Amino acid sequence: MFNIAKKFFNETEAEENYGNLSLVETPSCNIALRTLRSLDACQECANLIISGNVVLVSYTELNREASLHAADYLAGICYIIEASITKIGRDMLLYTPVNIEVENRRRKN
Repeated sequence: MFNIAKKFFNETEAEENYGNLSLVETPSCNIALRTLRSLDACQECANLIISGNVVLVSYTELNREASLHAADYLAGICYIIEASITKIGRDMLLYTPVNIEVENRRRKN
């Protein structure tokens, strides 16, 4: 069971055994949330992505043209470092490094 979880993280898990019980330390994933209010803020998001962080970007405060320009810039960064982009909502994109996999499940009502 732990082998499935390991594929989502590139870090090593620490495990201690206590008879039939195991204490497992799993790696964590922090998500940086950013709302772009100008194209200048793109550089901070790009630096976070390049550093291997998961970044959720909201484009709600930008007009359509600026949103497209910013998304195109960040897509170029992701292409270069082989990061992934997942559409979360109408104006939100999730940028993830190569060692993080996003599973897209839709809830059925």
